Amino acid sequence: MSNDAHRHVTVLKQLKAQRKRGELGLRDYYQRLLRLLADVLSSLQNEDIGDDDVKRQVPLILVFLEEQIKKYAGRNH
Repeated sequence: MSNDAHRHVTVLKQLKAQRKRGELGLRDYYQRLLRLLADVLSSLQNEDIGDDDVKRQVPLILVFLEEQIKKYAGRNH
C-alpha cells in the first residue's frame, strides 16, 4: 500500500471512530469526508494506473458522479 493510500485509510478510520464516539456532528463529518475525498482524488490523478484498472474504475466513478449531481440539483432548485 502506498503512503498516500495508507494515510487515506488512517484518516477514514479516524473519522469513522470520531463520529461513532459522538465527537463529530453530522455536518462536520460530512465536510471532513468531502475533504478526504478531495485528497483521495488528488492522489488518484497522480497515480499510474493500467488500462484494465481504468476500465473497472470508470463505471464506479460515473455512478457516484451521476448520483451526487442528481441529488445536488434536487437540493438546489
